[in-house]
Amino acid sequence: MNYEEKMIIAYEAVVSKKMSFKEACTKFKIPDSTLRDRVKKGNPTKGRRGKNATLDQNESEKLTNCIMMLMKQGYNYTIDELCTLSSQYVVSIGKRKHDKPVTKHWFYLLCENFPKLKELRIKLTQMDRTQTRDLTRVSSFFSYLSSCVNKHDLSERPCSIYSLSSTELSYSWPYAIREVPSHEEAITLFICANGAGNVIPPWYVFPDGKSNLDINRLQEDCKPGFGFLAEERLFPSEIFLKYLTTHFLRHTLPQDHKILLVDGHDLYVSVEILEWAEQNQITLIVLPADEYKTIQPLQVDCLSSFERLLTENCKASVSGSQLERSALCKAVSDAYQQAFTSEEIQRSFRMSKIFPIPTEMI
Repeated sequence: MNYEEKMIIAYEAVVSKKMSFKEACTKFKIPDSTLRDRVKKGNPTKGRRGKNATLDQNESEKLTNCIMMLMKQGYNYTIDELCTLSSQYVVSIGKRKHDKPVTKHWFYLLCENFPKLKELRIKLTQMDRTQTRDLTRVSSFFSYLSSCVNKHDLSERPCSIYSLSSTELSYSWPYAIREVPSHEEAITLFICANGAGNVIPPWYVFPDGKSNLDINRLQEDCKPGFGFLAEERLFPSEIFLKYLTTHFLRHTLPQDHKILLVDGHDLYVSVEILEWAEQNQITLIVLPADEYKTIQPLQVDCLSSFERLLTENCKASVSGSQLERSALCKAVSDAYQQAFTSEEIQRSFRMSKIFPIPTEMI
């Protein structure tokens, strides 16, 4: 690790309040005065080094606008997550390969050329978790949602308003859901339903795309859902785009304009996702980070029931400490059908005020 790389890591540790100046300087063997000067200026790199040659001005603006949209919704991303968001776009337009993602220095150079992005990130970084809560985001969210509903004449069409959530699964018992052991790669489960109470079949992402699995057997295990084998190098947005193109569109009305609610925690939303959604008559709306559990319909009620039922089903199916894939998928399928009923989904949409939207929320 060279001097500038150490300086960037030390800078991030100090501004995120994970280390004091003294601790960072001692650990990374860098001058205290230099680190303090760069923190004061809000720039961990050694001054401005000209424009970034990877993207042209239009491409840089698209990326910056996407990141700022997510950050304004309260998503206080780490520098590594911001690099992933940037890499997703740069790779998608063919400017880089998967094995050559953008660096932290690359991102800081982008910030230098777009001061508003830099200012917003500094503001979020210097806040603690409770300070990022901003109720004005909720009112702005509902105002925008209402305008989209009216624009596309969906006030009487709850079947066109969708909410998407994802959760992690594991073969290890008793960690079948959420608490995946650190040594094990998680299976991701995509869940999506609309305001009319219709739920799309589950979509599994298995993290072993390079293994010689029997695809036919895998799909048989996943029925009535679908299993996708994700290669290790795929970015989150690439997996999400695969879900949208192969699963979401297949199970939704093709001619209707749709609203899709997502959260920004898993880095699924990117420039290419927003552009694809617009081309396919989908208005993609990102939920506010600090309130998504109260206004994300599936999080309000259905997911907790699903997790409880899944745990009970896995407990009845497990022998030893590991679940077979077929047993896990069967447990998911049974819990899915019990938890995501039409009545429960509609109730969750009402409780979250997504549909119908109360007048006082606009």
